Amino acid sequence: MNTEKAISNISAVLGIIGFFGTIIAGFLGDAFAAMVILWITIASVFVWLIAKVVSQGNELKALKSQGDIKFIFEKYFDDTIMVMSRRRNQTQVNSRFLNWDRGTILINVLVPPLGHGLRPAPNNRYILGHINDNNKSDDKERNFFGLRYSRRSKWEVDFSNADGERLPEASWLSLDDGLEEGWHQFMISWDRRKPEIIFVIDGNRRTTSSRFLNFWPVNLADTVTVGAWPTGYPESFVETKLSNLWVCNQALEENHQIVLEHRSIFRH
Repeated sequence: MNTEKAISNISAVLGIIGFFGTIIAGFLGDAFAAMVILWITIASVFVWLIAKVVSQGNELKALKSQGDIKFIFEKYFDDTIMVMSRRRNQTQVNSRFLNWDRGTILINVLVPPLGHGLRPAPNNRYILGHINDNNKSDDKERNFFGLRYSRRSKWEVDFSNADGERLPEASWLSLDDGLEEGWHQFMISWDRRKPEIIFVIDGNRRTTSSRFLNFWPVNLADTVTVGAWPTGYPESFVETKLSNLWVCNQALEENHQIVLEHRSIFRH
């Protein structure tokens, strides 16, 4: 298709040059017209070559820029784990994904009946929890990140910056509960360039914010805790099964093949 277009463009240019050559020959003679056509042709080829080199240089620059971004995809917990406070079997994973400009977190959670395990009020139960706060002089939680079932009986993604500032409550990434007992996919995806962060359950319940950049954690601890708050206080444990924690450095949409594959693990 590109070859045919190039041939068509060249034919058009040659046609135009020939047309002007005929006019010049009529007024100034064939010899002068031939010389003019020759110089016009040389100039046209020269300009075309310069444009081609610049175009290819831009394409190579773009490809190199894309190639510099290494695709990172990490999987944890292929087998389900029952995380319970009496077992104190919360798990830690590397926190580096919170530093990525773009990222997606996927995890499958076995949601118990209302009033059991993960879903009693008034406790915050953490599927994922992170904090790096060395200032104990106030009540602010700095460099905080959490995916939780909150004391408000909602599913929430919450976070704070190095000053302990959080999204205004009206902009919280929060979804009403209403989930049936059973396995559910939780997804967090962000892109700092847009900027946009989305929180999705099962690919069809969604909330989003474009204001998250100023409130994202800055100074990270080494790990994110899976299944409880990092301090491990008993009321923070999920008291249910978790499985298939996947993280990658791309901002995936709900219908991306990786997301669909993850969602299908516990679909029957």
